[in-house]
Amino acid sequence: MTVTNTSPRADYVGNGSVSAYDFDFPVAATSEIAVYKTDLVGDVTELALTTGFTAVLNTDGSGTITLVAGNLTSGHLLSIVPDATLNQLTDFAARSIVSPANTQTAADRLNRQVQQVNAAATAAIRLSPAEDPADYTMTLPTVDLRANQTLLFDSDGNVIAGSVTTASATVFGQSLIDDATAAAARITLGGLVTSVDTVAAMTALTGNDRVGTVIVRGYYAKDDGGADVFFWDAASTATDDGVRCFESDAGGTGRFVRAVRSTLTLAQCGCRGDNTTDDITQFNAGIAYLFDLNGGTLLGTPGKTYKLSNGPLVKTGVRIDLQGCTVNLAFPNLSDYVGFDMRSHTALTNGTVNVVELGPPTSGDKSLHAAVVVGQSGGNYAGYTDVIIDSLVITTNRGGTLGGRGILVQTDSNNVKIFNIHFPSSAYLGSAVEIHVAANGVPNLTGHPHNIDVRNITLGTMTKSGTAFDIAAIDIVGCYNVTVDNVDCDAWAGDAVVQIRTGGYGSSLAGATVLPLFMKGITVSNVTCRSTTQSFVVINGEASIEAANPDYSIPCVVRNCKGTGIGASCTNFGIRAIKVYDCIFDNCEMQQFDRGCYIEEATRRITVRNSRFYKNNETGVLISHGTAPEDILIDACESYLNGQDGTNKAGFEVDTSTRVTFKDCTAGDYTSETTQYYGFLIQSASTLTHFRGINRVRNIKGGGSKYTFLSACYGDRQFCGGTNAVMNNAANAYAPICGVGASAAEVDSTVLSGSAKLLLTNLQVTLSAAPNGATKSFGIRPLVAGNSVALEVTMTDLVVSAADYDAAEVAAGSTLSIQSLPTNTPTASRGKWSIEVIGIE
Repeated sequence: MTVTNTSPRADYVGNGSVSAYDFDFPVAATSEIAVYKTDLVGDVTELALTTGFTAVLNTDGSGTITLVAGNLTSGHLLSIVPDATLNQLTDFAARSIVSPANTQTAADRLNRQVQQVNAAATAAIRLSPAEDPADYTMTLPTVDLRANQTLLFDSDGNVIAGSVTTASATVFGQSLIDDATAAAARITLGGLVTSVDTVAAMTALTGNDRVGTVIVRGYYAKDDGGADVFFWDAASTATDDGVRCFESDAGGTGRFVRAVRSTLTLAQCGCRGDNTTDDITQFNAGIAYLFDLNGGTLLGTPGKTYKLSNGPLVKTGVRIDLQGCTVNLAFPNLSDYVGFDMRSHTALTNGTVNVVELGPPTSGDKSLHAAVVVGQSGGNYAGYTDVIIDSLVITTNRGGTLGGRGILVQTDSNNVKIFNIHFPSSAYLGSAVEIHVAANGVPNLTGHPHNIDVRNITLGTMTKSGTAFDIAAIDIVGCYNVTVDNVDCDAWAGDAVVQIRTGGYGSSLAGATVLPLFMKGITVSNVTCRSTTQSFVVINGEASIEAANPDYSIPCVVRNCKGTGIGASCTNFGIRAIKVYDCIFDNCEMQQFDRGCYIEEATRRITVRNSRFYKNNETGVLISHGTAPEDILIDACESYLNGQDGTNKAGFEVDTSTRVTFKDCTAGDYTSETTQYYGFLIQSASTLTHFRGINRVRNIKGGGSKYTFLSACYGDRQFCGGTNAVMNNAANAYAPICGVGASAAEVDSTVLSGSAKLLLTNLQVTLSAAPNGATKSFGIRPLVAGNSVALEVTMTDLVVSAADYDAAEVAAGSTLSIQSLPTNTPTASRGKWSIEVIGIE
C-alpha cells in the first residue's frame, strides 16, 4: 500500500455522546496505536489497549478506536497517534528471492517510522533551518554542571548551564514572579481554573482558592448531571438560591455565580429526581434563573422522576422540555394547588405529568383541579398568550364532583397549542382539555379564550361519571376560534365526550334574545369514542346566569365524528343540540345510544348532513320539544335499525317543531329492517315540514309504516283538483285529481308521469256548503289505480273543510282520481281539493 499521510494523528473534542473515533493514518497492528485523553484542567492520561480502548483496523491500515469507559466527556480532548516500535522485521538474505509484497511491507513500515520520528522531532526544540548546527554547541552540559542550574544560551547562542542574576520584566511580570503560592498567582492572572467534584466542595473553598473560574463536576456527586461553570464575584451579596449563585461556607460578602446560559438542566438546578425528595424549590429556582435572562429552556433528565409538593409557576419566556422524565405533583390532601401554571411565551413538552394527591381541593375553582393551567381565575382574571403544551402523558387522581382536569385554558388566554397528549385510563379524570371563560360575571368581548388549537389527543377508559355538564373529555365553554382535531377515546362515562356551551352567560352587550356573539370559528373534527355511557357531543347555548336566560348562537362545525353508546342501558344521545343556534354536524356516525341525534329545546338553524344513525334504542333522529326547534335541515342522512328497545320507533321523527326540512334522506336497512317501525314520522304538533330532493324508505319493521304524516308536509310539487258540477249526494262520484269533472265511474283520472316513486300527502278539502245533518256527511279520498289509500277526510253536519296529512306511496304510471262518498243524502255541494306530491325515489 501507499503511505500518504504526512501528519499521522487524529484529534477530537468530546461532546458527551460519542465513544468511537476514526483515524486515517495506516498502522500494521492495533498495538501500533497510542491514545491520550486530556481533561478540562489539562491532565493527560495515556489509555491502554484493551483496558482503555479497543481498536479495529480497515484493510488500508486505518481504523476506529472505541473508548472502554464509554462516551468522551464533553470538553475533554482525545488524541490518536502512531506508536510503532522502531525496528526492522524483514530479513533480506543474500541471493534470496525477494518478494515484491515483502519489499512493499518493509518500505511502508520504514516510511511510517520516518513519519513517527519526524512528528516527534517537530515537537522538539531545534535550530532554525537557516542556521548551521556545526556553528553551535547544542549538547547539554554534563550532569555535575547542569544540576540545580538554569538552561541558558550564551552570547553566541550556545547551550550552557548557569544561574540568572538579573532579568528584565514588566510590572505585571514582576508581580507574578513575586507570588508565593498558586492561589496568589491565580489572582494576579485574573483567576485561572479550579476543578471540584460538587457544589458543596465549591462553597467550601476559601481565600484565594475561590478566585477565578470554578468547574463543578456534579451538583451533589461527581458526574450526577449537575456539572457547570461558576466564577467568584467578591462583591456580591445576592441571595443563595441554589441555582444562580451560592454563598461561601465562610459567609460574608462574595458569591459563586453561575456562568450565564439560556439552557439549564434540572440536575444543574439541584433537583434530585429520585421521587422522594421534594424538588419544588429548586425547580422554581431554575425557572426564575431563566426568567431573569428573558427566557430560556429548562431540561429534564430522561428516566428521572421529580416529586413536587406544589405546581411550578412557569414564568414568561421559559420553556420546559422534560426529555422523557416524569413529574409527580404530590399535593397534600385537600390542597388548593394549581398544577403547572403557564404564563405567556412558555412551553411544556416531552414527558409525563402525574397528579398524585390524596384527595380533591376544597375549592370548586376548576383551575385547582388541573395538571396544567393557562390563565388565572378566582378573581385574578388574567389570560396568557403563545403557550405550547406538546407530547405529554397526563394522569390524575384528584377526586370530588369535578374530578381531575388535564389541561385547562381559561379567561382570555389565546394562541395556545395543545398537541399529542395521552391520558391513560382513569377513574378520576373529569376533563382532558377544557377551554373555559372562567369568570363570575358577564365578561366583555375580550374576556374569552380564543385561537386555541387542540390536536392528537388520546384517552384510555375513563369511568368518572357526571350529570351536571361538568364532565366532558373536550369541554369548550364561552370561547371562539377553537380547533379540535383527532381525538380518540376508548371509553367515556361523563356527561359528554365533546361539549360546547356558553358557560352560563353570553355577552354584556346583549340587547336582544339572540346575538351572533363571539362564539364563532369553533371546529371539532375526527373525534372517536368506542364506548360512551352518556352523550357523545352536546351543544348548549343557554346563558343561565344572564338576565332572562337568553339562548345564544354558537356557529360551529362538528365533522367526521364517530360515537358508540353502551346499548340498552344508554339513556342519552349521540348528538344533542339544546337552546342553541347555527350549528352544523357533518359526516357523523352515531350508534347504540338512546337516540342517535336529538335536536331539542329552542334550537334554531341547525344542519345535520351526510351522517348515519343506527342501532339506537329509540329514534334515529328526533327533532322535538315544547319550545319548538325551528329551521332544521336534515340533509343526505341515513337512519336504520333503530328502535332497539323493542318499541315502535322511527328513523326520522319530527314533533312540536317548525320548518324542518328533509333533503335526500334514507330510512331503513338495506336488506331487512327488524326494529325500525317508521321510516318518517311527522307528528301532529309539527308545522311546515318540508321534503326536498329524494327521501326514501328502504324497509320497515313488519306492520310498520314507511311514511306517517300527522301534520301538513310540503314537497317540491303540488297537484290541485276541483269540480264545477254539484257533487252527487246520493251515490259515489269521481273526478280527476287534477282538473275538472264529475262522473259516476272512474273514467276521468290523472296519470302520474315520470319513472320514480312519489308520495301523496297533505290532502286539503273544502266544500261550498256543509252536509247539514248530524248523520249526513261527505267523504273525500284519492284513489290510486282505482284503489283507496291511507288519505281520506270526512265532513259531517256543519263542517265544510278537513285535511289528512298521512302519506301514500305512488308508483310511476299510476292513475290518480278523487272519489266522493255521500252518506244519508247530504246537502249537494261543490268540492275543492289539493294534494301534495313529494319525491321519494
